[in-house]
Amino acid sequence: YLRQSNIKFDQITRLQCEGFLKKMKLVYKPNTIAKNMSILSSVFNEAIKSEIIRKNPIQGIEWKKEKIHKNFLLESQIIEILNLDFTEYLKGFKKGSASKIKESRDVFILSCFTGLRVSDALSINPSNVDLKKNELNIVQIKTKDLVTIPLHENALVLLERYNYQSPKVSAVHVNLNLKIIGNLLELKYDLTFHLARHTFICWLLSKGVDIYTVSKLAGHNDVRTTMIYAKLVDNAKKNAINQLPIL
Repeated sequence: YLRQSNIKFDQITRLQCEGFLKKMKLVYKPNTIAKNMSILSSVFNEAIKSEIIRKNPIQGIEWKKEKIHKNFLLESQIIEILNLDFTEYLKGFKKGSASKIKESRDVFILSCFTGLRVSDALSINPSNVDLKKNELNIVQIKTKDLVTIPLHENALVLLERYNYQSPKVSAVHVNLNLKIIGNLLELKYDLTFHLARHTFICWLLSKGVDIYTVSKLAGHNDVRTTMIYAKLVDNAKKNAINQLPIL
């Protein structure tokens, strides 16, 4: 932002930080901005501890963070996604578009039954699949932790379809194709890949699987992350009860 490679900590001013914040508002969403500003503030605080600077130039600058509403899919919606016919929609598209959308759909469904992040779902190879135990063993790209996931029959069918490796489609194209699928389903929210992970976690919790087991299967390092989803399932149960008729 400052376009200076040799600027020192003690040369950075509050005005420059405000300018950086203003610049980010043109490009990023509020939560991305909040994350970047928090990281930057932490860096300045470390500089204070190391006696490089006396005051944090970000101190007193305010930024907003939006509350994230997590959604998850119902089993009936997954069936709808599997039964979608893309033929009419894809008229006029270049050859091969249908196969790429189907590949994106299949990777998404696989994540609904494994909880994999998109980076992991697109890096599966035959060595990750143990057919004797029906397990998937994969080192998560984000956390570098090894996670073992028992494979549901639906996941095994999808993996077999692609010879136990990920389809050759990029994460960018997966999310673009999911947007198309979401539009065809007329969902009230965006169909993004991470929604599959939400769905996997919420399904397990709603089926009564204990939160610590779910946390392990999801590859969460902190069970408190999983607890966020437990609250989501509780709210869904309350909403379901509220739909019952008053006699």
